[in-house]
Amino acid sequence: MAGNLTGTSRANPTVSDIRTIFPNNLRKLCERAGSVTGIANELGINRAQFVRYMNGESSPRPEILEKICRYFGLDARILLEPLETLNQNEPRIERAFAESKMDLDVLIKDPAGLPDGFYKYWKVPFTFGGAIYVTLSYIKTVNGVRHIKTIDHRYFYRDKVVGKYAYPLRRCDGFLFSHPHGHSFLLTYGKNRTTIFGYLEHSHGFNSQLYVGYTAISNPQKQGVRRVSNIVFEKLDISWSEALAFARKEPNWAIEDVHPSIREYLENA
Repeated sequence: MAGNLTGTSRANPTVSDIRTIFPNNLRKLCERAGSVTGIANELGINRAQFVRYMNGESSPRPEILEKICRYFGLDARILLEPLETLNQNEPRIERAFAESKMDLDVLIKDPAGLPDGFYKYWKVPFTFGGAIYVTLSYIKTVNGVRHIKTIDHRYFYRDKVVGKYAYPLRRCDGFLFSHPHGHSFLLTYGKNRTTIFGYLEHSHGFNSQLYVGYTAISNPQKQGVRRVSNIVFEKLDISWSEALAFARKEPNWAIEDVHPSIREYLENA
């Protein structure tokens, strides 16, 4: 019937019906993605204001809506279409794998592998030497598909990029895939059309929380700049508030300050 909106109680929805769609969508998206406080902080939105969006007490300005849509990988239809309808219309990663004749088993959560949660991400930097770069990574399984996210330190672009553009540039989002002996991941890096590939396996050493491997970036070869680097993921049992506090700490460590159990996997880069 013309005018019908799935998820509303009326065939011809009222203004009130329509106004509930975005808050309902936002609440469901946040339930899937993690802590409301963590999401608001990542987006750079005041938590109280973000809660008002969720409760339908306020509507986001266009530039804020763009941030929210980009974060959740959706578009402005979340204002008018229930999330269930949007999900039906969005292509599924499983469908893409099947159409490409790829192995769907790599999308299935491996309970013995990298568990969901926060990781301290140690890396030999691509662009400078003499230090080890440390940031956070977050892994979350949604509907059997493993998602991975990393965010560079807030000062990473402070001398290069105007503040309002820095957050989209420093955030990486992608998928984690399971293999018999480890895990690979593919990330897109901010808005600069760079992709990052990585591989991790359990260290099986004294520290059972370590996963070690390498990462590669899709940049042109430049003098003095590496495109492949050693990495270590260290599982952290912390809350969102603790993660945010860690993310504000100095990201560059002297190699001698890194614990030997981690340093040994980074020094031969």
